[in-house]
Amino acid sequence: RGGWSVGTSGVSDGVRNHREEHQNALNKIRLAAEDAARLSKMDKGDLLIQGIKQDGQKADDAEVPTHLWDGMWMRSRKEQGFGSMESWMGKPLDINKGEDHPRWRQALEVMRDKWLLQRWRRNVTKSFCDWFADSVMMGRRSHERPVVRWSEGRKVGDRVEPGYVWSFYGRGDYKRWWESLRQKRHCDIMESGREAIERATSATWWDWAGGSSLFFWRWPISHVRWAREGQPHFTTASLPNYKKPQRRAPSSETQELMNAKVNKVRWRRYICLGPVCSLTHMFSVPKGLHDIRMVYDGTKSGLNDCLFAPHFSLPVMAHTLRSLLKGYYGADLDVGEMFLNWWLGESLRPYAGVDVTHVRDGREQGRCWERWVRNFMGLKDSPFRSLQMMIMAKFIAYGDRTDESNPFRWEAVVLNLPGDPDYDPTLPWVMKVRKDGHLASEVYIYVDDGKFTGWNRLECWRAVQRFSKVLSWLGIQDAFRKRTGPSTEPGPWAGTVTHTENGVNATVTELKWAKTQEKVQEMAQMLEEDETALPRKALEKARGFLIYVGRTYRWMNPYLKGLHLTIDGWRPDRDEEGYRIKEKRNRGREIEDELRWKEEEEAFERGEREDPKKLEEGEEDQEAPETVRAAPRFRSDIDALLQLTAGEEPAIQRCRVEGSMTAVYLGGDASGKGFGAAMWDDEEVVYSAGSWNATHSQESSNWREATNLTLKVEELAAEGRLDGKELWIFTDNSTYESAFYKGYSKESSKLTGIIFRLRKVERDTGCILHVIHIAGTRMKEAGIDGLSRQDFVEGIMGGTNPWQYFPLNEDADSRSVGRVMKWVEMWWYDDEGEPWTAPRPKGDDDQEWRAFWSRGRGNRWESELLVKLDPGDWFRLQEIKGHRLWIPPPAAMETVMELFAEDHLVNPHLAHVFIVPRLMTHLWRRQLFRDADVHFYVYAGAPFWPRSMHEPLTVAIVFPLAHVPRYNGPWIVRDRPDTGSFVELLDAQYRRPVVNGRDEFLNMEGEMPRLQEDDHRWTWDLLRKFLHKQRAFPPVSCGISRGLLPGLRGESISGPEDVGRRRGGRGKRVRGGRGS
Repeated sequence: RGGWSVGTSGVSDGVRNHREEHQNALNKIRLAAEDAARLSKMDKGDLLIQGIKQDGQKADDAEVPTHLWDGMWMRSRKEQGFGSMESWMGKPLDINKGEDHPRWRQALEVMRDKWLLQRWRRNVTKSFCDWFADSVMMGRRSHERPVVRWSEGRKVGDRVEPGYVWSFYGRGDYKRWWESLRQKRHCDIMESGREAIERATSATWWDWAGGSSLFFWRWPISHVRWAREGQPHFTTASLPNYKKPQRRAPSSETQELMNAKVNKVRWRRYICLGPVCSLTHMFSVPKGLHDIRMVYDGTKSGLNDCLFAPHFSLPVMAHTLRSLLKGYYGADLDVGEMFLNWWLGESLRPYAGVDVTHVRDGREQGRCWERWVRNFMGLKDSPFRSLQMMIMAKFIAYGDRTDESNPFRWEAVVLNLPGDPDYDPTLPWVMKVRKDGHLASEVYIYVDDGKFTGWNRLECWRAVQRFSKVLSWLGIQDAFRKRTGPSTEPGPWAGTVTHTENGVNATVTELKWAKTQEKVQEMAQMLEEDETALPRKALEKARGFLIYVGRTYRWMNPYLKGLHLTIDGWRPDRDEEGYRIKEKRNRGREIEDELRWKEEEEAFERGEREDPKKLEEGEEDQEAPETVRAAPRFRSDIDALLQLTAGEEPAIQRCRVEGSMTAVYLGGDASGKGFGAAMWDDEEVVYSAGSWNATHSQESSNWREATNLTLKVEELAAEGRLDGKELWIFTDNSTYESAFYKGYSKESSKLTGIIFRLRKVERDTGCILHVIHIAGTRMKEAGIDGLSRQDFVEGIMGGTNPWQYFPLNEDADSRSVGRVMKWVEMWWYDDEGEPWTAPRPKGDDDQEWRAFWSRGRGNRWESELLVKLDPGDWFRLQEIKGHRLWIPPPAAMETVMELFAEDHLVNPHLAHVFIVPRLMTHLWRRQLFRDADVHFYVYAGAPFWPRSMHEPLTVAIVFPLAHVPRYNGPWIVRDRPDTGSFVELLDAQYRRPVVNGRDEFLNMEGEMPRLQEDDHRWTWDLLRKFLHKQRAFPPVSCGISRGLLPGLRGESISGPEDVGRRRGGRGKRVRGGRGS
């Protein structure tokens, strides 16, 4: 059946115009994408432009591939229309015999070393002197009035000659200025500047030969102190007093390698002399056949146990897809000495001592104890602290998005979300688009590895170069030797190789694929030999490698679960199948198992599970056995991996379909004795229905639901209708959705087998499968539920537009016609219209505070504001001041979580509120709940979220976090003792109203009732009280105060209309309270 109307008749002019604008934007992007793909096929590059890291390019002594810069410079000249070099004086194209390359390249190298380097050093010195005079001395270089005057009769010894002499007040003014420079604060700043300038003078054009220090005076005012002294550490206990001497390496050869590694760090003054109260240890692990990797251990001394590191997420391959289309280019940039760029907090330096007795040169005299002054690998909070500053540098590199010379410029954010009638599966779901229709260039930071994208080779290179220049401008190292040129087939990034030559696809290198097969076959052989005594260390090594590969292939991670259960099954908190024994769930909690099924993988990626002391010989955890017993599901997982990794060529993971603009949708139900399924695209609906035979009708409802849908998918695959297509499967069975993304069902081996069949279809046909859980009431309303009862006249079956039943592209506020926003205002603001985050002077009672605060309502501070973020705001968070209110469509949440992770990392003092319908949760719920201090569900039936909304509303709150001196935690609201009981209370409160004896709202008809009335006070009163209670929690209180302090992103904003305004854009303030 078909024939439903997808036109714009019968809708308002505003809606019609919006849709026409959206269609025009998508058409413009498609035309630009075709142009990029065509030019990409014509541009095959040349020998000077290399896209993949060569063997040995990552070595410390590798040569810099200068041909990349020379080749792209020549490419840029040609595209700008400059003439040939034949007209130049001399013979620039002749080969220089000494350098074995054209003379024009030799000229570029001479210009870099002899002129540009000197100019850069001079600019660094001048910028510090100017900053010191203007910012530290407040514009007074030495005086406020002239200190000298010109005199024709100046006495010089016995002679008289013209020259400058002191003015009447000059000598005294100059003396007072000079003495002010000798203040301790000024001396410390000058010393820090002197060190940074000294390191700049020892740098070459391609290398920081003497190490680096941040040019702190060039950072934003909010980060100047952190760039000069390091961020403060979040401590949880008294710092240790550990003074056990460092042991020698087991062999003299290893000790020599350690000496070279450690002394390089010492000569660059990352380890320096200073007071030492506690020591840390170091040791080496093999790196290849003839090298080692140093491991600096902050765990053994107990230092890591005294630190708290906030959780943060890293981007993965899936996040980069939003800026890639067919024919787009990618390039890599590596940050040199990533952790060592950033200062260690001054308070922690005495407790990060290093015993250098065995690594010192024999000629060295003095103490054998030194200490770290920079972040080091092995310190618990080093990743958080380093990435916090690195992402800030990324925000600086973005620059002005409206500047036509900026390679990161963009004009608008275009959403192309499933569920929209104009959805195009060949395009990304969320896109930053330029004026010419091309996707904006983008950068993604994975620790020290940056990935860049651009629509053509030159635009990609310009983005890399801008970022590199900003790094050098801020004093951050760029490892030029690891640079790669733009390519449609770049090398691996975060473990994945992304190709755009023939569509957007992901794979791994041939070497990694062969090693994957080797690891899987090796584990299969172990099982055959003795499944009761598997070598644990070998399994751990295999797990680490396969987790890395699993970043590329989403079908692999589900089948690593048996490996996790086997490795950790010996622990006392595990059941007989290897699963962690969980406490009884609290009433009202519906946290799905997928929130934890990849806990080991995520911890490994961040390095938290690699306990350095376990690597050191003779210091392994004594509780861990040498061998472990295979978990029951380990064998079936290995069998699945053997099938999925078969084939000599690396598997291709299709990231986006191409060709047809049709996405296929499938919904099904198998309740009772019948079953039914409906499939539709933009042309027709095809449905089927039937009854189970006596045998199958006795199976569980989960099995029947899964079998019904999987049989239909296999039928479509056999007909070739899924080749290169995107298939959306909707089900009201949450177990089926959960099992699909986990790859298994703990309760049913039959269901696990059905899921494997789906993964095989995805692997064999190259299609992209999405399994989406929806509410049973929505399935009934759509008419799919009736198919199992032979009812063919309701919902979609009756000719209604299918897309209106699956609002993956609609946010909660638009669906509720603004009711959700009104509800948020009720608990964020008090009865007087003041936000709970509004600063309140200590010691003042409520009445005095309101009188004080109302005197200056013309100015508003960052900590007062709650800004509702629209799609156009998502990519300019660095410009928007105020706490964040996220109400995005469910289909956009994957991108939202990527952007939230960076914003929360850079600005932990800001609160975040998320309100999202519980749809497509596999893309965002696990990460959101890991970061949220409070999360709960509002079930349909509330005044602001009636029964016609079907799925519950997911609400999550992330509270402000800021450092508190002389405070040892807890640091986040989630860790407070009373937070768990409050969440239980919320879960009970926001259950279906009828459960608590309240009236239930069925639909959006009529006006929203006044929530201030006593009958509806329950919807917000509890939350408001909890928020106000958190003001007394020190990290939250300091986070709020941070929004007031000058220099900490807290300057006042003149007038509410300027909230978030910068360079022509502004965020939308929810409510300003009194005076707005």
